[in-house]
Amino acid sequence: MDADRAPESSEAAIIALRLTDTTVRTVDTTDLGAMFLLAQAHDPQAPHQDVRTLAAPDRRSADVLRTLVEADSLRSAAATLGMHRSTAQARHEALANTLGYDPRSTTGRMRYIAAELLLRLSDPIAPDDPKTTSPSGQAPGLLAPHTRG
Repeated sequence: MDADRAPESSEAAIIALRLTDTTVRTVDTTDLGAMFLLAQAHDPQAPHQDVRTLAAPDRRSADVLRTLVEADSLRSAAATLGMHRSTAQARHEALANTLGYDPRSTTGRMRYIAAELLLRLSDPIAPDDPKTTSPSGQAPGLLAPHTRG
C-alpha cells in the first residue's frame, strides 16, 4: 500500500472491526458499498435520532424488530418468532409507533438498516474485549461491535 493511502486504510479497518461480532467474524468494507460512506460520516458522539431510538428497546423487542424487517411477510415473521399472527401484528404496530416509521415499508427498512449499522458503530468498547485491547492491555479509542444486553 502507498503511504499516502494509509489513513483511508486505517479508517476502513477500524470501521470493519467495529462491525464484527460473534456472528459476523470478518467484514470487508468494500462489500458495504454506499453504506461505507454513511459509516464514515457517522459521529458516535452525536448519533441520529433513528440510532438513539433503535438503541432503546430491550433484547426481545430488538429481536422481534429485526425479524419483522427481515421477513418476507408478517405471517412468516410470526412463524419465525413463534407468535400468533395477531400478536406479531400488534408488536409491529407498537414498534412502528416507537420508531416513528413503519419498519416493513421499503423506506422504513432502509432507515432500520442504516440505523442498525450506525448503532453498531456507536457502542463503546468493552475494556476487557480481547479483540479491541492492545498488547499493552489498554483499549484503543475505538468503538466495539454492537451487543445488546
